[in-house]
Amino acid sequence: MGETIYLCCDYAYNRVQCILYYQEEPVLLSKNETKLFDLLFKKRGEIVLSETIEEAIWPDYPIKDSTRRTLVYRLRKRLNNQLVEHVPRVGCRLTIEEEAT
Repeated sequence: MGETIYLCCDYAYNRVQCILYYQEEPVLLSKNETKLFDLLFKKRGEIVLSETIEEAIWPDYPIKDSTRRTLVYRLRKRLNNQLVEHVPRVGCRLTIEEEAT
């Protein structure tokens, strides 16, 4: 399997370099947005619990719920509300299928 996985809606993800592309152009994500997308990608199709997100991105200190929600909101906005589904009071998930190349 190659390094780049082609996703739906003109997105592709290089899982080695952790770079997301839209129509072959890199999507500029912050450090935490990249961590969140990579976490969701690794568990694509599954709901990732809010607690899991917090432990993965902020392992050394507690955060407010609003911090996590804001991160999810920012990532969804950068992806034009595609690919990432917010599941209220639970977490979120990547809602894509890999496309054949």
